[in-house]
Amino acid sequence: MTVTPFFRADSYKDRWLNWVNDPIASSKGLIMDHTPSGPVEAPAGKVRVCLYHLDFDERPTCYLDVNSAREAQFICDQFTECRGDWNVDYAIAWDDKAKEVAAYRIY
Repeated sequence: MTVTPFFRADSYKDRWLNWVNDPIASSKGLIMDHTPSGPVEAPAGKVRVCLYHLDFDERPTCYLDVNSAREAQFICDQFTECRGDWNVDYAIAWDDKAKEVAAYRIY
């Protein structure tokens, strides 16, 4: 019997949204804006997975809203496969109360 995973890493790589509307981010996956994001809070009932570049960690480079902490944990566990071509180093997922629920850290 073959078990099919509930989530597929390759389904996430093209779904990330720019944190800020920046033409450099759209073409290169890196934003030069150092404006702090403040607390990250997902929409009601969602979890916001944010990807960060180590040199620009005041705010996320990109984000994706997902349906559960379990899905966010999967993305963090499969960080390299899920991030696509974004120039990012780590991920943190936040719930709708701005509480961290999952992460992939390099330190």
